[in-house]
Amino acid sequence: MVRLALALAAALLAGCFSHSSRECASDADCDQICARTGECIAADSAIEVVVEWTVAGAAPSDVSCQPAAELEVIFYAGQEEATSFAPIPCTLGRTTYDKMPSSLDRVELIAYDEGGAVIDSGSGSIEPAGTTTVTIDLAL
Repeated sequence: MVRLALALAAALLAGCFSHSSRECASDADCDQICARTGECIAADSAIEVVVEWTVAGAAPSDVSCQPAAELEVIFYAGQEEATSFAPIPCTLGRTTYDKMPSSLDRVELIAYDEGGAVIDSGSGSIEPAGTTTVTIDLAL
């Protein structure tokens, strides 16, 4: 039993420290740059993602956005969620995320109602270099 507890403790500690050199809160924590996902990445590998949206084909407005209490942007690396940003005002119509890791391959925009239920969503692919603009038309 003691060996099992020690093995478990060692495994947990190894997991805690194995990523410590990659985690960051600011560029000062890294040899290169701190990505918006909280990991250190090479400056020349950072990408930028612009998420734009319309509502029923038109620019978002106070009236057209009324059903959406808030929006959330979620970034994925494969099937795994890498990071998310919320709440985002619907009327904004566009958000830009710089200093993102090139491992991200998809972004999803989700609209929630006042009760927190998903009322619409859309997603798009992210290019592994440069700037990717993803445009999503919400049907609120």
